Amino acid sequence: MNKGSGNALTLNSPLYISNNLDLSNGIINSNTTNFLQLNDNATVTGAGAASHVNGVVQKAGDDAFSFPIGTATTFNPVVMSAPAGVSDIFSAEYKSGNPYNPASHAVTVAKVSDCEHWIVNRLNGASNVTLTFT
Repeated sequence: MNKGSGNALTLNSPLYISNNLDLSNGIINSNTTNFLQLNDNATVTGAGAASHVNGVVQKAGDDAFSFPIGTATTFNPVVMSAPAGVSDIFSAEYKSGNPYNPASHAVTVAKVSDCEHWIVNRLNGASNVTLTFT
């Protein structure tokens, strides 16, 4: 990915990466239908404020992984420990703002940030992973 500053690539269908996604410059826009997936053993290089994914990224396989996600203007990755199974698939997306109506919080939830949140889902497999949010 190497587009000029302020330019973005919008996915119109799912994109599967088998080797390396080199994020040099520019934002990739994706969503739950037109997502970017890195297959087992695929890697990402160069992710940062100038180049990342604004939307959904999926990761398949048993690799530890840093999801290169954020908004059109911010970089907000989430790091996942290695799943146990090669067929496991996780997805992650970053959103700014509070996703919940405060009145609908479970009584066990003490506080939800109204600044930002991440949506992380296990799409396939049964592995438990550790997540580190930035």
